[in-house]
Amino acid sequence: MDNKKEILLRLSEIFEEASVLLKELIEVETNYADNTNDVNNVNSNNSTTLVKYNSFKISSLEQMDFENVNNITLQLLKEKGLKVKNYNLDILESEGLTTLAKVMGQKFKTIKPLLDQIKKSQSSRQRIYMDLSKQPQEVISDITLVANLAHQAGLLPNYKYAKSPKYKLFADAPLSPIAINFFTGAWLEIYAYSIITEFEAKYNLQIFPISNAHISLPNGDQFELDLIFTLKNKLIWIEAKTSDNFSRLLPKYKNISEIICDSPQNAILLWTNYNKDNPIMSARGTLAKMTLCNIEEFSEYLNYLFAKIAK
Repeated sequence: MDNKKEILLRLSEIFEEASVLLKELIEVETNYADNTNDVNNVNSNNSTTLVKYNSFKISSLEQMDFENVNNITLQLLKEKGLKVKNYNLDILESEGLTTLAKVMGQKFKTIKPLLDQIKKSQSSRQRIYMDLSKQPQEVISDITLVANLAHQAGLLPNYKYAKSPKYKLFADAPLSPIAINFFTGAWLEIYAYSIITEFEAKYNLQIFPISNAHISLPNGDQFELDLIFTLKNKLIWIEAKTSDNFSRLLPKYKNISEIICDSPQNAILLWTNYNKDNPIMSARGTLAKMTLCNIEEFSEYLNYLFAKIAK
């Protein structure tokens, strides 16, 4: 009786997962038909609302034959005893969001006051107001550049900037789901993805990147990997953090790093606020068995890793 009940429950799960997969495939086909050759939609006030590309998601990989999945990263995860529930093959949004994320990564230090104001505004639902009159010209230029790009992308509504002599910046709270997702961390993942694909081209390697992989560890714990790819049969894992509130996750990171990566060098904790001169912060890398990188060091470290492994 118990076996029959288990079989029926499992069949119910399979049918449910199949239903989700079919709905996703229908949505992908519909959006593809509607949006082929269309990257941007322009709204009524001439700001640009970017169309998010539908990543090809695979659900219920436990029912699939991994031998027929042409992705080395997935094969290596399976060989290490991990079950992958679903994942994205491509996290690139549209060219506009990728450009915005790259500019944010390159100018993070100077635009951090804007990002802090955006997060505060999303939390309080109050308008953004910034007085930039006492800021250096570089800071003003970078902040207004990012704000303007975000506005064009439809992420920063009713953005206005009063130039000299006022130097005042205004915008409505960015509360759309895509804006909340982007500014609370997705931008850093897109930035990291863009950098690794640049090195993929530079070193002429195929790295099979996947993002947001929901995995089940051998002990049954569930986890989502931000970004993972393969360098010559070695798994490289990147976890992206824009806040400091993740110390409770360090033991889990350590467990995952030991399972997935051959060395802590191949497990990268990209932490925007990381200060390598702060020993307390640096201790997190040791506890997680990961290599800590701030955003300024990330590209250089990836270049080192690609060059080392690609020999």
